[in-house]
Amino acid sequence: MLNTKREYDYIVVGAGTAGCALAAELVRREAGSVLLIEHGARANHRFSRTPVLYPHMFADARFSYAYETVPQPGLAGRRIRLPAGKGLGGSSLINAMIYMPPHRADCDAWQCIAGNDWSWDECQEALRFIETKYANRTECPLHPTSQWLLDCVSRQSVSGALFHYERTACNGLRQNANQVWLRDVRTADGLTIVRNVSVDKICMKLDSAYGVMCCTDQSNEEIIRCSKGVVVCIGTFGSPQLLAKSGFGESVVRSVGEDLVFPSPRLGENLHDHLVFPVTCRSSLETLPSVFDRNDRKDFLSQRTGSMASNIAEIGAFLDADSTGRLQFGGSERTNGPRPTIQWHVTPTHYLEYPTREDPSSCFSIAVTVLHPKSRGSIRYDSTGSLRINPQYHVDSRDRMELISAVQWARQWVATNLSNVFVQEVLPGEKRTSDDELGSVIDRLATTIYHYVGTCAIGSDEGSVCTPRFRVRGADNLYVCDGASIPSIPSGNTQVTVMMLAYRLAKWLAM
Repeated sequence: MLNTKREYDYIVVGAGTAGCALAAELVRREAGSVLLIEHGARANHRFSRTPVLYPHMFADARFSYAYETVPQPGLAGRRIRLPAGKGLGGSSLINAMIYMPPHRADCDAWQCIAGNDWSWDECQEALRFIETKYANRTECPLHPTSQWLLDCVSRQSVSGALFHYERTACNGLRQNANQVWLRDVRTADGLTIVRNVSVDKICMKLDSAYGVMCCTDQSNEEIIRCSKGVVVCIGTFGSPQLLAKSGFGESVVRSVGEDLVFPSPRLGENLHDHLVFPVTCRSSLETLPSVFDRNDRKDFLSQRTGSMASNIAEIGAFLDADSTGRLQFGGSERTNGPRPTIQWHVTPTHYLEYPTREDPSSCFSIAVTVLHPKSRGSIRYDSTGSLRINPQYHVDSRDRMELISAVQWARQWVATNLSNVFVQEVLPGEKRTSDDELGSVIDRLATTIYHYVGTCAIGSDEGSVCTPRFRVRGADNLYVCDGASIPSIPSGNTQVTVMMLAYRLAKWLAM
């Protein structure tokens, strides 16, 4: 049996980035008693605090769900691994910690889809509050290669080119959502947190959610009730799956033989993501080690400096198109200016080798991403109830052509501006010069940068899964608030956007 009372005002399912922020805000606003349920455990392993170690957590079942796509025809028939964080803090335990609010134009796009609640001005209160929560974040020292690249671009006066990504780190340590949001309310009377508990079903009476059916590690099942609402915050893959198990969604539910209660025809649709392809160059610069010696550990433990303080993707760039359609650097400004179309994450590594190779190649990489893909996929379940994730990467050929053009531009920029340290292009490879040759290697090597969104999207039209204020259509007292709720992918890293969603829902629920 769960060591908790049997009824609360709110039940929040999932203690990831959204769940932690939402639960904390409901408690802070005195909206009622809150039960926060997490399937994973408390993440107190050194991997969860040391910035450079996060890639080691992707395949560790303690910290990550091992999602995987079905074979992708647009990527040479490959299956793509899709890690998602597990434990208190969710994906904030395993991400690159990049702190990036949405662009003004992202809010304009959401306003078109979900109405005036989502205008830039309406989103500002949440973004300002999030800034106060992370006001103690500190600028981490850069790896020598990253610093050299920044200095090189500065000396050449390349306007608006590379810049240092802000990170959710304080004094050299990761700041995950559990630490930042729940720290001040953890002992509050209004908050109960349970771990190592899965939610198997949302309990519905007629068209209203009244609780959840839980299962502990000991396989004990019980129903916990709530009077004001259930909020599902288990991510772009987990949230639609739980709704499907609870009777929502036409094709999703029928494929597993569940009783169809709420049609929700778009449940599991609108799946999209940011793909990345790395332009990787062998160079005379130092590379980031993947195995750390005593001096590395000493530097980090005593001063929070050195290689272990790196978040790997330390610097980056945004690009947009000029009036003729040619790419140009757009700078780091997130409020005004054109909406960026391309993002770079620059790493002092061979992007596809790190950290699996113990003796890494001396390389740096520019990981190139198309920010606003047109391809859309879906989530389905087979007859056994297994999750079938099909992003349909590059099903719209325009995405593939845009990535080819952006990679060509990046490799030419490197050859022109970094020739004094450039030794050899490793990827895509100097012999691959035509668009066809480049497209072939992209098909074989492009991968996700872990920004999956959209499967329970908000919208003002009656066909959307959720209303503009996150209520699941056709149901009362039931909400979805996480990356699944985002109707169109933001122009960059998604962590701050997800926190913004949670803050806004908490405010609306507490009104």
